[in-house]
Amino acid sequence: MTTKPKFMTWSDNKLPDQSVMAGPPWRDWVGRYLCEGDSNIHFMNVRQAISPECFNIGQGGDVPGGVITKFDAEVKPKFDRGEIKVEKAYIQIGANRWGSVPLEVVNLNTVPFETEMRTIMQKYKQILPAKDIVIASHPYTAPWLRITDWPTTKSYDEQTREAMNKFSANAFFRMVNNNLIHVCKEEGVKYLDIFTPLEEIWRTNYSECLLWGKQKRWHDEVHYDAHVGMVVGQLVRNLWGI
Repeated sequence: MTTKPKFMTWSDNKLPDQSVMAGPPWRDWVGRYLCEGDSNIHFMNVRQAISPECFNIGQGGDVPGGVITKFDAEVKPKFDRGEIKVEKAYIQIGANRWGSVPLEVVNLNTVPFETEMRTIMQKYKQILPAKDIVIASHPYTAPWLRITDWPTTKSYDEQTREAMNKFSANAFFRMVNNNLIHVCKEEGVKYLDIFTPLEEIWRTNYSECLLWGKQKRWHDEVHYDAHVGMVVGQLVRNLWGI
């Protein structure tokens, strides 16, 4: 059992928008490399962490369904009209959805998630070779977190919340990631494990990570800082070969 120390909680934190520091607005759609995802992408300065030729269309709080909708409404039309010249894509999405699907969590049913992720991969393969698409694992989070810490679970009845609380978010994410590996392999896209290096950074810096303001490796229980973002960026560059 991991004791929860005094630490800024996910719901209390207001993240700095690093994505608009040092460069044009993050939604300028200018560059060869597309980065898509939820808040850990939204708040990342991808031009610093990955490449100056990246552009960032991530959205805090997003889920796989949102990525699918955005592809159909924005990415594909802009690509078809020649407004963007995308050569590679990095997509980091999925963790937010689990707070909205209690029965899937309780039943350890990851099939709907895998179906959504497969759809994302197949859609992006309409504009890119599979080898140039990188799909990230779920990230490592504070070890005491449960899925019931997701803000969207607060209205659930006590019985549902108790059933969802039988394992940590990280234990659930490990299972999800293991299944996602197979989907990526079947679709021919590249899978990026960010869970393991983030876990190592957390454990290496454990005592300091938990002292808010001393060593800011995480802004809160879920969102990592620019230092960790640079580590993720290097992993993306390695897979892209840039």
